[in-house]
Amino acid sequence: MVEVDEESERNEWIDNAQVIIENEEVVINSSDSDLDYQEAKVVKYTDNDLYSVTIPVKSSDHYEISNVAIHFDTNGKVETYSELLIQKSDIGTFQTILYINGEEEFNEVTNEAFYTYDEYKESLKDGITPLGLNFGGFIRCLGLPSVVGWQLGNICAVACMTGVLCVPCLAGALGMSTGAIATCFGLNWK
Repeated sequence: MVEVDEESERNEWIDNAQVIIENEEVVINSSDSDLDYQEAKVVKYTDNDLYSVTIPVKSSDHYEISNVAIHFDTNGKVETYSELLIQKSDIGTFQTILYINGEEEFNEVTNEAFYTYDEYKESLKDGITPLGLNFGGFIRCLGLPSVVGWQLGNICAVACMTGVLCVPCLAGALGMSTGAIATCFGLNWK
């Protein structure tokens, strides 16, 4: 997987995604005004010739890794799409909703109080942790329920002792891009 850096190619894929969303060719549950096309990322999968446009969903009620991802073939036809919403629930806690091809696949409201990424970064100040990855902080950074931290700790513990294989292990285990993983990893490596 490689990020498309060439501006005209990147913009072409993002414009294609925006038109598809605006024409309601895909079912998106986020408000169009919350979709941040300026911050969208385009990647090309080297093993299957698919392109993916990931558009952040930004609002005060969404955690920063919320996004819409549309996967295209090389001709610009939609192969599949997803929408990951990590948001503030009606009771002020985290709610994670995953839609695949417009169908709700997962919806969970946790008991953990909702906070933004900026609030999370502020909470890191003055914190002391042992050498290695602070899994609890890492999970909070991604806005995922704490039970996921225990599972990731079991899956990637050995890989994260050195840090070298930690990001790929965590990205694979979570099914997320390495960008979000690397950011939260960097903030929580001590």
